Amino acid sequence: MTIDQQTTDFVIEALTRVWPFDFTSTTDMETVLHECDAFVLAQSLDRAGVNGATMEWVCKVCLEHFPKIVPWLEQCWSHGVSIAKGRPARSRKLVASMYSLTRWLRIGRNLDSVRREAFLIIENNLQVQFCPRPLDEERKAKLFIEALYGGQYSDALYRVDKKTGQRVSKQLLKCLYMFARVCSPGRTWTHYCYVLPNSDEHLVEGRRVGAPCCDSFEMRVDKTYCSVHPVNFGRAWASACESRWTNVGSALRRIVLASFGSYELLFEALRNVRIWGGLDGSLEASLARAVAASQDDFSGKSKLRLLRIVDNLCCPSAAGHVLLMNVSHTVIDRLLWAIMGHNRQRATLGELVHPLSSPLGRCQQELFLALRDFSGDSDESPWFIIFAVGFDGDSRAVRLDARREITQISCGLVDVFEL
Repeated sequence: MTIDQQTTDFVIEALTRVWPFDFTSTTDMETVLHECDAFVLAQSLDRAGVNGATMEWVCKVCLEHFPKIVPWLEQCWSHGVSIAKGRPARSRKLVASMYSLTRWLRIGRNLDSVRREAFLIIENNLQVQFCPRPLDEERKAKLFIEALYGGQYSDALYRVDKKTGQRVSKQLLKCLYMFARVCSPGRTWTHYCYVLPNSDEHLVEGRRVGAPCCDSFEMRVDKTYCSVHPVNFGRAWASACESRWTNVGSALRRIVLASFGSYELLFEALRNVRIWGGLDGSLEASLARAVAASQDDFSGKSKLRLLRIVDNLCCPSAAGHVLLMNVSHTVIDRLLWAIMGHNRQRATLGELVHPLSSPLGRCQQELFLALRDFSGDSDESPWFIIFAVGFDGDSRAVRLDARREITQISCGLVDVFEL
C-alpha cells in the first residue's frame, strides 16, 4: 500500500478494518462470543516495534473486556531474525565481522588479492613428500569435512533428483573431495608427490605407480592450489548478517574450511593483503573520519573494512571462537529448519510439543550433551572438529569459552521458545 492510498493514521485502525467483526463494539463482540467457549484470535506480525505495541494493546483489551478471547500472536522470524543465535554477545560481534568479510570478498579485486596471497602462502610453505599419503591423515581429513557439513545426510552436499527421486551429489561435494586430498587440519602444507594405482596420473597420464606425480615444484604448487581454490575462493560468498541466519552457518563453514582446514590460509592471506596495502591500526581513525566526511569514498571504506576484519576476526581468540560458534549454530540450525520449514516440510504444533520427538527437545538434549562431555575422543562428538585442528582440550580458556557459548545459546532457547 502506497502513501497516497492510505486512509488511516494508526495501525490498530487498519487492523480492525480487515477483521470480520467490529472489535471496537462491545455489543457486537458479545454477540460473537456468546456461543463460544473460547475464541482464538490468531494474528501474524513482523518484528517492527509499532506492531508489538499494537498487539500488546489488543491483548490488554481482551484481558479486561473479552476474557473468552485467546490472542495467538505469531511473529515472522524469516526476516530480521533475532532469536536464540543472537543471544551470545561475543558471537554477535563475530557475525558482524563475518558480514563485513563476506561483503568485502564479494568485490572482485579484493577477492583476487586474497587469491594471489593464498597462492604465495602455499608456494612459500609447501613441503614435498615422495611417498603415499598416510591413510590415517586422509581419514581425518574426510572426518573433518563430514563433521563440518554433516556427511551423507547433509542438504548442503546432496539434492533430490526430480526425475528419479534419488539423492545425488552437488558440485560442492566434488570440490570438497578435491580439497580432502590436500586438507591437513592442524598441520602445514604437504604435497605427497606419488602416483597411486588407478589415479588420474596413472590411468590418464600414463605415469608409473610409485613415480613422482609432478615434474617440477611449480606443478606441485599449482596442483595443491587447484585443489584448494574451488571450495575456498572459487564460489561466491553469501552475505552473512544476523538477519540472514541461513547464510551465517554457510559462512561459518567456509571460514573454518578456508582457515583451520587449510592451515589458516584465509586469515594469513587477509593479514598479508593488509600489510602489502600499507594498512596498520594507526590509520583506522583517519580512515573513519574520511569515510564519515564522504560517503562516496569507496576505497576508504574498503580499507577501513579490511582493517577491522583483520583486527576482529583474524586474531587467535576470535579464530577459536569461530569454531565454537560452528558447533552451537549447527545444532540451532536444525531446530530453525524444522520450525520455519525446509524442503516443503515443517514441524507442526503437535510435533513441537511431542514429549519424545520434539525438535526443541532434541536441540536441548544435544546442547546438554555438548556441555556435559567436552572431548574429541569419538568421531560422533560435537567437539571433534575442535580437537581435529589441534586445539588444546585441557586449556582452561577454551573450556570456558565453550561453556559460555553453549550456556548462552541454551538460555536463548528457553527465553524465546519456552518463556
